[in-house]
Parts: sequence; structure tokens; C-alpha cells
Amino acid sequence: MRENDPKRVGGSLLDRRGWLAAVLAGWATTAGRAEEPGRKSEEERDLEGVRARARAVGLGPLRSGPPTAHYQSIGDAPLSFQTRALELCESLARDYLKHFQDKGFTVALPDRRLTVVALADPRGFARFTGEEEGSVVAGIYEPKTNRLIIFDNRAGGAADPRLAERANTIALMHEATHQLTFNTGLLVRDGDVPLCLSEGLAMYGEVRRPNGQAKVGDLNFGWLPVLAAARRKGAGLFPLRQLLTEDALLKQEATQHLARAQSWLLVHFLMKAPGRPPQFRAYLEAIRQRRDDAARIEDARTHLGDLEKLDRELAQYALRPARR
Repeated sequence: MRENDPKRVGGSLLDRRGWLAAVLAGWATTAGRAEEPGRKSEEERDLEGVRARARAVGLGPLRSGPPTAHYQSIGDAPLSFQTRALELCESLARDYLKHFQDKGFTVALPDRRLTVVALADPRGFARFTGEEEGSVVAGIYEPKTNRLIIFDNRAGGAADPRLAERANTIALMHEATHQLTFNTGLLVRDGDVPLCLSEGLAMYGEVRRPNGQAKVGDLNFGWLPVLAAARRKGAGLFPLRQLLTEDALLKQEATQHLARAQSWLLVHFLMKAPGRPPQFRAYLEAIRQRRDDAARIEDARTHLGDLEKLDRELAQYALRPARR
């Protein structure tokens, strides 16, 4: 994967417009920490990498907002936008850690700050990421560089400022959850991760709202209507042996919306259904050791049980997912 590739998680290119369009349709100050020997240079090297890429594509000048306890930012977006983004990342990280720790998962933030690249507008975002302008949404997470890259949807006078602000929030929460899952012990960046799991986890976290009224793991009202629409049309869910092995389902136009909705549903079920979280923990531990997709079905059967039975349970769960 090239450093400036568009978003790839688990080795697959994602359709960004389809994801946010579906979610939006459904939805109708932290202190810094003291520098430690060695960590500052690693963080600075990351910032230098951002500056180098920006110079290469003719983007700049860049500025950095004040770092927080676990995040640093750089970009050409106003410092107010950068500061707010880091505040939201910190609050998400607190909620995320508590939620997963309460479920028995061993998760911890890294001992270095994570980097958020905050760009002023879609044009700069397209130049920096290599995306075509107009084909992007509001952010990506790059596993190779470990950077979260966002831009301000409100730039240029958005037709609907409230919708643009909502797009900013959902995209940031989605991508920041990706970054957390790959930096806290749930997933590994160089491992084989079924796309339905990495995306399902991100959608599990994207529901968090700045006011705290919606938290990590709450119902995702962006994807529930997709599941309901599929039921009305008589369309069943994808068999899990297919969803776990065919990453293309989440990026092909004909299947991506239902596949993404089911990915969220699967993670929600494994986190909420009685007896399932311990199985999910064991499953994630197993796939952290994998570097190719040869054992995807074997790992799922070993730790999650009979997949045909799980298919039936998931179809029932879609009718009434747990609220808490």
C-alpha cells in the first residue's frame, strides 16, 4: 500500500460516499502530558512525514495546534478546528476505553500521541490523500502511516451547515474509532482483519456524539433503517462465512449498504448478546496472530461457534437489537 493510498483497512479500498450518505440518511479540554525521552522525537518524525507529503503535493503552510494528552494535530485547517477535533478524539478515547474495559477487553492507549491531520477543505484533502476531489467524504484512517486525516465539510459555505457539521462529527468518530482499534490492542495494523470487523467496530463507535448523549456501543440509527429496508424487500442477511471472507461485499455498489449494516449488527451482537463478549475477545485475540486470510472461517468457528446457528441468531437480533 502506497503511503498516499486512499483509505484501506484490512487491505480493501472503501467507498466513502456510500458510507456517509447512508449514515446521514438514517440519522434524519484535556491537559497535555510531560514529554518523555524518545517519544517526542517519534511524534516529531510523524509530523515531519506529514510536512514532507504536504510539500510534495504543494499544500501548505501547515500549522499545529496545542497537543492534548493522547493526540497531536497538524494541517492547514484553522487552529480552532484542530483544537475541537482533538477534544472530540480525547472524549471518544475515554468513552471507548471504559466501554471495552467494562466488557472485559484488555485495551490501553499507546505511550505516544496519535496524529490527526486536519485540512481546511476538500481540495486540500484530495491533494494530500490522492483521492479525486468530489469522491471523498470527510476523513480517512491510514493504517500504514497510522494517521487520521480529516477536512472541514463546512468549507466554502455549505448549503446546509447543520448537515455539514453532522458529517464532520460522524466522520471523525468513525475514523478515530478505526485509529483506536488499531492502537489499543483490539486489532493489529499489519494483520489480516476481515473488513466487516474493522468497519463494524468503527460503526460501533461512530455513534458517539459531542454532548455525550450517545455513547460508544449505542444503537446506530444510521444503519438500522438499512436492515429494516432489506427485510421489507425480503432480502436476507449475507451468510457469515461469506461476509467474513468476501471483503468486496462492503465496497461493491450493489451490496455495500446491506453488508455495512450487517457488519455493524454483527459487532453489536457480539458485544451485547449474553455470553458473546468472551467469545468475541477470544476471536479477536486469535486473529491478531494472522497475517493472511487462510484461517478466517476456522477462527470464526473455533471461537464464535457454528456459523449457521450464528446466522439465525443474528437475523433474530436484527429485529430487536439491545439498547444497552
